[in-house]
Amino acid sequence: MSELERDRNPYESPRAELADPTSQPPRRIGWKVYLWVMVLLLATVPILGVQWIQPLDLVDLGISIAGTAGLFGYAYRRHIGSRSFWRAWLPIEVVWDLAIVLFLAPIGMAQQYPNAEPSTFLEDAIGILVLTPLYLALYFYAFRSPELWQRSLRGEGTLL
Repeated sequence: MSELERDRNPYESPRAELADPTSQPPRRIGWKVYLWVMVLLLATVPILGVQWIQPLDLVDLGISIAGTAGLFGYAYRRHIGSRSFWRAWLPIEVVWDLAIVLFLAPIGMAQQYPNAEPSTFLEDAIGILVLTPLYLALYFYAFRSPELWQRSLRGEGTLL
């Protein structure tokens, strides 16, 4: 049979176009740069603000570190924890950050510094925009990385 006849034959078994085994997935360099910028920001917050750190700041730092661990897992294609954990963690991270930026931090700042100017909408929007790539990475990590979680079932690329 010629190639043309095989293309028309409805009884022929299907042929799969397999990916080239030598091709590498994208390196996610942008995500790695963003990760290390976030790590630097997280490292400077406790160093610069030791005098004014509150218990709420420690909770926020812990939540931010966990979210950054998910960003690390996505950027470096490493399995950290379980997929179901990251699916549950994403809304917690988003709701917590929105609560901090929009409600908790302004209330705390108003109590601690009564004469200070409240944050503007632009400052709040910039804070949320800086965190938006983190939310996207956590979403991709939890919901759009089946190859990573399949590898983790085989024990490849795991950290925890």
